[in-house]
Amino acid sequence: MIDSTRDVGRVNRNGFASGLKELARRSAARMGRRAFRHNPVTLPPMAGALALGAEEERALRRVIRSQRLGRQAGPWGTPSECSALERQLAEYLGAPDCLLVSSGTAALHCALVGLEIGPGDEVIVPAYAWLTTATSVCNVGAVPVIADIDETLTLDPRSIERSISPHTRAIVAVHMRGSPARMDQIQAIADRFQLRVIEDAAQALGGSHEGRNLGTIGDVGCFSLQTYKLVCVGEGGAVVARDAGVMERMREFHGRTDGSTLSMNYGMSELAAAVGRVQLARVPRMLARMRGIKSELRRVLEQLALGRDRWIRGDVDIQGDTATCLTFFEATPGLADRTCAALRAEGVACSRGYQPGAADLHVYRHWDSIMHQRPLSPGGGPWRFAHREITYSPDMCPRALDVLGRAVEITILPQHNGRHVASIVRGMRKALSADLARAPETPIAASLMPSPAGGAGTTS
Repeated sequence: MIDSTRDVGRVNRNGFASGLKELARRSAARMGRRAFRHNPVTLPPMAGALALGAEEERALRRVIRSQRLGRQAGPWGTPSECSALERQLAEYLGAPDCLLVSSGTAALHCALVGLEIGPGDEVIVPAYAWLTTATSVCNVGAVPVIADIDETLTLDPRSIERSISPHTRAIVAVHMRGSPARMDQIQAIADRFQLRVIEDAAQALGGSHEGRNLGTIGDVGCFSLQTYKLVCVGEGGAVVARDAGVMERMREFHGRTDGSTLSMNYGMSELAAAVGRVQLARVPRMLARMRGIKSELRRVLEQLALGRDRWIRGDVDIQGDTATCLTFFEATPGLADRTCAALRAEGVACSRGYQPGAADLHVYRHWDSIMHQRPLSPGGGPWRFAHREITYSPDMCPRALDVLGRAVEITILPQHNGRHVASIVRGMRKALSADLARAPETPIAASLMPSPAGGAGTTS
């Protein structure tokens, strides 16, 4: 997004949010006169960062004037911004307690330690997740076992069951692109096999499943407050747990100062927490705005999908979706490429799923350190600690490669106003109604297509 030193300087001079908007305007202009006319502001998918403004500045000044920049250092008579944000997040989520940490990855690390998962244990992770969902498992000496996904872009319960062994201890359910995983089925499997469930809700703060907030359904819930998230503090995370003992172990591990237990230094700064408090207050109205936009775009897409080999992502719970994007699948990867290019030509911000030639650390195939089992040191773990041979292969999750290979995602932001939404709708109607030239390609197997009712097709 930021192409040059000149662009970086512009961001620094204008302020972060205004600088991003200026870069977006220039990017849209580079797309061509037509794209600029249809969509005058092609914003990057950084809802929280784009909202940064005067309220955050006032919060930062308050902390600086207090001279308490760190939770564990500074004048002790001043209130802690971290403690306040923990209380507010716990209340928002309906969780008994909350712990702030330095990143979503730190939250995952704390969750695994809190659940006492370690060397020789196996943890099931989805084929579609950020790399550190898997590497966090390795960092406690356990082995990640990669399970396939379905057209919801989240864990396929059937693949979970096939992945369970006598050494499986936990399942990490990732709510990808802000949409809930099949938590009822995942929790039922976990209960049947006596497994723990970690919810990776890094992309899904504010989402829900059947009325329950994401992150509070499993044993532990992990959140990211990074730049691309709805609540942006630059770098940060949070973790919640149902069990007080698990919570205490996570708290000790994240940074206990008395040296009585092995611990890290995963604390969040008071500056970051102050920004987070401002941002959290905006979440309800941002979610309402994005859900309204997605509902409108979905209706348009349903019309444009009639009579075509095009399917909309299967939503587990439409009401609980955070609506950060609208995902649909074309019949072939080549057609998805052309559809995405046509949308961009009309000024519609969109992206592709899996593309073999493009490295994407959300797709298991590009997790080189995992796929090639590279330990941090010679003779190190975690695979040497495993009770059985664990193997990975590029084609081990065919369903993930299939659905991601045909996926197109249209970006949705709360900053989109009525004019922007109208522009997106015009662009969608033009691009998706076009008879895009189809090169000869092998169509997807019928067994891999979504069922007419929106359920998962069968996989081998």
